[in-house]
Amino acid sequence: MIQELRHIFQYGREVYVASKSYKKQFAENRDRNIRFYNWWDEPYEQLWLYRFVKHRNIVPADKVLNFVSVFGKKGVAKLITDGPIVFFSGENLRSIDSCEYTDYLLSHNTAKLALGFDMFEDARYLRFPLWIPFLFFPEADEKAIRTRCAEMRYPMIGERNKFAALVARFDWNGTRSQMYDAIKHIAPIGCPSLVHHNDDELKTKYNDNKIEYLRQFAFNICPENSNSFGYVTEKVFEAIAAGCIPIYWGSYNMPEPDILNQDAIIKWNMNGDNSANIALIEDLYAHPDRLHEFMAQPRLKPEAEEKIIHTIQQLEQGLRNIV
Repeated sequence: MIQELRHIFQYGREVYVASKSYKKQFAENRDRNIRFYNWWDEPYEQLWLYRFVKHRNIVPADKVLNFVSVFGKKGVAKLITDGPIVFFSGENLRSIDSCEYTDYLLSHNTAKLALGFDMFEDARYLRFPLWIPFLFFPEADEKAIRTRCAEMRYPMIGERNKFAALVARFDWNGTRSQMYDAIKHIAPIGCPSLVHHNDDELKTKYNDNKIEYLRQFAFNICPENSNSFGYVTEKVFEAIAAGCIPIYWGSYNMPEPDILNQDAIIKWNMNGDNSANIALIEDLYAHPDRLHEFMAQPRLKPEAEEKIIHTIQQLEQGLRNIV
């Protein structure tokens, strides 16, 4: 009885907090049939999932579909009474202390479909890591996906007149600084963002186009913010798309093994011995022929596009099933 009362109290508290905090969100969504709650700040019509749903005509005009993410209190989901809920997170929920969303809103069947980077078995869950919406337009058909994969498998190498880049706004765990400090003696490292800032060209010359900026460099320091199996964001893929050699840490140093050629990535041993990595980077940079040979490896596995196409098809079918 006491436990049940606690549950009722907690439920009521969450609903109260949400109702006080999310009046604006509900007001904005009132006249929409594709709705977003606890989402990041981006124009509504530009949201990847909005464009995906609209382009494929997934939601009829008389139906409602709700997307909920992690940038707000979980109680908002309890206030949604019209239409099914889809939960999405590109964040590593395991790394956030006291995170409300480790259940992906699947407890009590709150979400009818959940999307994230995690790997677990649940009929209501689809692994849909953040790098997919970063790399592929929501309107992309199979032909466009295959074309994009072909470009990434053998990216344009060209002449690389600069050594390495580090593009990062944060370095909470010191990972990026450790990697930066270990190889900065080889040649200057371009840092156009907040961490070790020394270069303004990303904004002044490349209009914040990260991939175009990276095309100047042989290497890209691109670790994840945290280390969990399967947690892979856009960072390593952006390095590959730009033709750089990724210097990577994350996902227990097995980033997307079904998609990426692991031999084309230099994997950093956090808090371990990196003498072999440093020697390899020095050798490649000192010998352009070896550098070119390393960069010329296929970056994607042969079956990469089939797996990506299948995942995107699963997303479309999953959304249709719940509407």
